[in-house]
Amino acid sequence: MSRRSAPERYNQRRLGLLSDERQISGVNRSGVFETALVSPSVYRVGMSLLGFHVMLRQLSTWPDTVCERSFYPEPDELNWRKRTGRPMVTLESGRSIAGFDLIIFCVSSVPEFIRLLEMMKLSGMELRGARRRTTWPLVACCGLPTTANPLPLAPFMDFFIVGETEPSLGPVLDTIKSLGTQGAPKHVLLDRVAELPGLYVPAIHGRERPGVTIMRQWAMAEALRGQAVYITRNCALCGRVVIETARGCPFNCRFCLEGYIHLPYRERKAEEVLASLEPIDSALPLALTANSPLVYAGLKEVMEVCCAEGRHASITSLRADRARAISGSREGAEEGVLVLFPEVGTDGLRRVIGKKLTNEEIIGQVVKADASGLKRLQLSFSIGMPFETDEDREAIASLVEEIRTHTKAPIDIHFSNFIPRPWTAFQWMPMVRPQILRKRAREVEQRLRRIRKVACSFAEARESQIEALLARGDCRAGLAVHKMLEGLSWTASFAEVGVSMDWVFERMEPTVQFPWDFLNMGFGHTRLARELGSAISANIQRHRKDVPPPEEEDLPEEDEDGDDDDGDEDFDE
Repeated sequence: MSRRSAPERYNQRRLGLLSDERQISGVNRSGVFETALVSPSVYRVGMSLLGFHVMLRQLSTWPDTVCERSFYPEPDELNWRKRTGRPMVTLESGRSIAGFDLIIFCVSSVPEFIRLLEMMKLSGMELRGARRRTTWPLVACCGLPTTANPLPLAPFMDFFIVGETEPSLGPVLDTIKSLGTQGAPKHVLLDRVAELPGLYVPAIHGRERPGVTIMRQWAMAEALRGQAVYITRNCALCGRVVIETARGCPFNCRFCLEGYIHLPYRERKAEEVLASLEPIDSALPLALTANSPLVYAGLKEVMEVCCAEGRHASITSLRADRARAISGSREGAEEGVLVLFPEVGTDGLRRVIGKKLTNEEIIGQVVKADASGLKRLQLSFSIGMPFETDEDREAIASLVEEIRTHTKAPIDIHFSNFIPRPWTAFQWMPMVRPQILRKRAREVEQRLRRIRKVACSFAEARESQIEALLARGDCRAGLAVHKMLEGLSWTASFAEVGVSMDWVFERMEPTVQFPWDFLNMGFGHTRLARELGSAISANIQRHRKDVPPPEEEDLPEEDEDGDDDDGDEDFDE
């Protein structure tokens, strides 16, 4: 029997993914406006992300609009497409993404910047937006990292949706469809799109340092409708129907981009969540999803109703773009997996970074989960946090040793490297150099190796440095990615565009101007500077109990442009 050809094999893989899906909510089957929603992650990751489903639901149900999905290929298929010049195709029809009216890249992490441009290049598209003369397709981008700083991708995109898409996407689609049917040229389309709130259009607003202010958009609690459009066992949530219970995070850790960009924290009413379950087959398992799902005020009521109706409901976290079951309740404990994010090893450093969690609480959660039948424990720590000491890192192993005395379950530990993100209190802090990060990782690993049934994985330090350069860069960072895709090394690529790769290791003053200052997040740098001051004060206090914190008036009172930070009051907890 002859082997199938590569085109047949990969087409069969595509059809297999489709056949394993079950549609949960309605979608348009026909329409005059064809859109492609693209995830620069592989299928099993992209289909696990709530933000992707939110976008898919909007695009698939808007009048006269149809939407198909495309995902970054698996390694074997990617290599084949590179060798043969085959374009990126959509899941539904197998057509090239370049053949649609509108392509929207849904970006969930900074490393996807690279894969995004790779997908465009492999599809035969001109990467530079200024060189794409034809009107169609328009190329857009949305997501958490581009809301924080879209400039690295500005040379390549026609427009960005800054913030949440619920209030923004509909007017964009209507504007493009209306002008498109009239035969309007591309520059007219972009002119009109640039007038809409929350839209950043590099060709109109400027690619290097835009001269306008773009206001981040967010949805009211009543407008939150996050829910899976399709379910599949070929993703992290394994056939569960994802239901959004809250958006944002109530804790505001000082290093966490999600906690700031999704301000204010909003919860859906329990009755609204329950109403959204009515059309869903009661035999399907549910995943109640939020950044911090266990603090959702309506959790008990929703769980009790689900139990009474015979529904199986678990709790999942959106934290770090990895959706995994959490055994924080009886229903979740049946999954047998507990995921915790201690970040650091000591309570003192957690107070400094704004993490409201203690070692005692961590141990308590492990004990509770173990009593419910814990099968695996997953922990997440970070190396290189601001104000981190040798004692803080040594305490990680001590904490894991203490945890081991309370459970026999295998422990998986992932270590990330601290990256100073835009629009966080630590955006002014330096990143630790890769060689030091590697040394610290080796020291931590040596201690953890002595503890039985513990497996560790570490983020690569050099990759974290590249991520920091892209997360915090201007348009030159994106041009460096373009150079890298043309065959240059990262060092040569950044040198070509005139960027020192070492600048992310330097500490900055709160008066510095950032490339992303043209964005309005609803809060300003004054608030972030105050929180940085609080972190410095807390660090002093944990080492020298007799030193009082600095007075409030010693901290900055105004943003660089002299405007009062009037967005703070709306989001204070």
